[in-house]
Amino acid sequence: MYHFPINYESFKKFRTLLVYVGIALLAISDSGIQLLILHVIGPGSRTLRLIAMWLLFSKILLTRYSKKEFLVLAPVTILALYNYSLSGNIYCVYTILVIACLKDIDLSTLFKVLFYSTLCSVIFVGILSFFNIGSPTQITQNFGRGIVETRYCFGLYHPNIWHQAIARCIFFGCIGHYKQLNIIHLLILFVFNYFIYRMSVSRTGLLAIWIFLILVIFYKYMNRFMHTLFVKICAFMGIISVYGLYVYFTYDFATTWTLNAQLFDWKVTTGRIQQALGFLEYNPIQMFSSRFPDNGTLFDLGAFRIFYECGYLWAGLFFLAFFALIIVALKNNWDIIIPTALYFVFCSLYEFDPVTRPTYNIVVFFLPLLLFQSTATDFNNFMISSQRKRNSKV
Repeated sequence: MYHFPINYESFKKFRTLLVYVGIALLAISDSGIQLLILHVIGPGSRTLRLIAMWLLFSKILLTRYSKKEFLVLAPVTILALYNYSLSGNIYCVYTILVIACLKDIDLSTLFKVLFYSTLCSVIFVGILSFFNIGSPTQITQNFGRGIVETRYCFGLYHPNIWHQAIARCIFFGCIGHYKQLNIIHLLILFVFNYFIYRMSVSRTGLLAIWIFLILVIFYKYMNRFMHTLFVKICAFMGIISVYGLYVYFTYDFATTWTLNAQLFDWKVTTGRIQQALGFLEYNPIQMFSSRFPDNGTLFDLGAFRIFYECGYLWAGLFFLAFFALIIVALKNNWDIIIPTALYFVFCSLYEFDPVTRPTYNIVVFFLPLLLFQSTATDFNNFMISSQRKRNSKV
């Protein structure tokens, strides 16, 4: 057999470049450009995501997978494609593309790419909004709180979407520059997030990022305490308890309709449980993906919505992988993943985008750590070097 003379290092850099460009295009698309293109040219708006998909797919074709990796990826890919054939839901396909293409990829560099691409997109769309291109800078209406209020969105069509985009910038920046993070940076981000909240009035965005930043501070400056078995058990049980609490009150709300369930729904979830149950009463969850009805009815609660959009099987596999990731992260002291998990849990109880979209669902970028040894080894070295740098300063 004739072997073409290929420089392996150049070939590896080319594969890596395909991933970075593809992921950057996905991040740009999900940070306002997609909505802007849809507003301007309509049907051609999916072009950016299609280019990203083919770039990621090309990297997958150029990557060698072990039998174990193939046996995991193949059936999940078939499931994603089957879900797409049933409902047209492309996000399952994007999710498996992102996971599969991240073999041999440095995640710290990837998050820097996500940070800069998301930030540039948000700034670009925001500037255009001042010239009345795309969505306006602010919206004045009743947002379901009983009053008419003015909230800023700067080209992203809804204040919550704008605050989520800013939150992703903070999140991606913190992970990509985790080694350089110090208490000054984190406190500045803490105050900056409150400033964004004053314009967006998004309580979900405010609290989700504050929870993330507080936990990062704890892991940065109290890491020995955070690595104790007691804290690890509390962290895992805390995440389980949050979802358990929602399931309990959802069951209570759907059956006995007690006052406690009603108070929890309106005080904590601002009516999202009742909204979800009202939808699912007439549109039950199936084993596989379901298409939303033509009358435009939707619901926000992401932890439930992934089951409807993707089916019991896909959603069950995702949450199984999510909890496995938490266990592996706690075992290996991968500090940044626990704040990420809490951020995801909090957002999944209020919004749907952080669960169903690949660049919104930040957990997806960590799932390759469960499958690819090379990616896990590089990330483990990154975490160890970050902890050594922090300990040397202390």
